[in-house]
Amino acid sequence: MSDEFETLSNLDVAVVVAAGNSGARSGVSALASDSNVICVSASDGEGTFASFSNRDADLTDLVADGMDIAYMGSVVSGTSFSAPLVAGAIAEVKSEFYASYGHELSSNEALHLLQATGDALNRTGEVAGTSASAGSGYVELDLTGALGAVYDLAALAALGIVV
Repeated sequence: MSDEFETLSNLDVAVVVAAGNSGARSGVSALASDSNVICVSASDGEGTFASFSNRDADLTDLVADGMDIAYMGSVVSGTSFSAPLVAGAIAEVKSEFYASYGHELSSNEALHLLQATGDALNRTGEVAGTSASAGSGYVELDLTGALGAVYDLAALAALGIVV
């Protein structure tokens, strides 16, 4: 599917993929390893990786809550529930940016903004080089912080995002 992911990336479509649930600390699912997708690992929502979550220092782009998610009358967990949170966050950041400034934020810029405003996930002792702008370590989604940055011209400029 690499060709399809590349085509979508060239069209500025954010393809968000779950990292997988086998607990690998240096690997993700085959689909999530493609360089044209956004790879999402799972946390417990409180700054610690979910025990089942795959992650990789070079491949994980963001981490999002994937534990105890209410779904159709049940409570579920998995990276498949983290990935939609990131997809929705990208859509929300892009929408707010467009409403504020009248032009599109690219998917890569939206991801960069989410990474830069996320919380460094360093409490596990694992260190990744995923997002230097948020400190050394994996980066956990903070949508409130990202939306605040959309309205902060200095923060956008520091990230190289043109308003």
